[in-house]
Amino acid sequence: MTAATTRQPSLQPSLDSIDLGALLDQFRVATEGLERTQHALRSEVARLQDELRESKRQLSRARELAALGEMAAGIAHEVRNPLGSIKLFAAALRDDLAGMPDEQRLADRIAEGVQRLDAVVGDVLRFARDQRLMIEPIDSCDLVERALADCDAAIRAVEANVTFSCEPVRFEGDSGMLRQALVNLLRNACDALEDRAAEMSRDIAIDIAETSLVDADGASVQAMAFRVRDSGPGIPEEVVTRVFNPFYSTRSSGTGLGLAITHRIVDAHGGRLSISNVSVGGAEARIVIPKAPRATDGAICQQEEAAV
Repeated sequence: MTAATTRQPSLQPSLDSIDLGALLDQFRVATEGLERTQHALRSEVARLQDELRESKRQLSRARELAALGEMAAGIAHEVRNPLGSIKLFAAALRDDLAGMPDEQRLADRIAEGVQRLDAVVGDVLRFARDQRLMIEPIDSCDLVERALADCDAAIRAVEANVTFSCEPVRFEGDSGMLRQALVNLLRNACDALEDRAAEMSRDIAIDIAETSLVDADGASVQAMAFRVRDSGPGIPEEVVTRVFNPFYSTRSSGTGLGLAITHRIVDAHGGRLSISNVSVGGAEARIVIPKAPRATDGAICQQEEAAV
């Protein structure tokens, strides 16, 4: 006799019992999620690569400005000495011409010319000097308010309407240098509004925001962004790439060193300075600096000692 075999029931469910529709839906959702994640990662990598390229470009420009500053400093020192002599001789000449008003006016013109040249030399030396940072806690709103106070006369002269709203943020930096950088940007904004017709808007808007910054090493750091926007005519395209060049200016007065000095101050803080046109009209200057700067090429950071 043949022994009867008993068939054991299968413990695994049959394929027909699986909800294929639900499985496919889950697979589709997972695939779409992976695609979105991949797209986001690619976008973030591209953004970081762009910021890193911009950081390296600005670092290269900073080194070029520093080298130019060293050469300019030598020339400025050589010019300042004879200027002092000319100023003394002009004063002596004026005294010798007592009773001769026409001739005295000529001597006065010599003294005025010397004064203008001395101002240029002073700007060159400020541009050329090593950036020795005195790091201290700074209140963002207080910094801008002090810069606005320094520019009060220029703002009144062009009858500019200034808007500034801010929530105080604490960060670290050299308050004196950063104040000077903002003053330079505000004065440029006032210059842009100077030739505006009476019926045209004369607005200056100042914004402050917390942001992030990719440094030259590719690391992302917390940062502060200061933006100064004006309603002027904007910057011609052929000028945008030259605005940071020392001694370059589109105005008949001035040394053309304001933005170059601002650039060096921002570079010393390890930050970024950009100038661009606004689609609705006018120009925008933007400073982005780390909340806690560190020394860069040509800069020395010193922690301010607490008062005893």
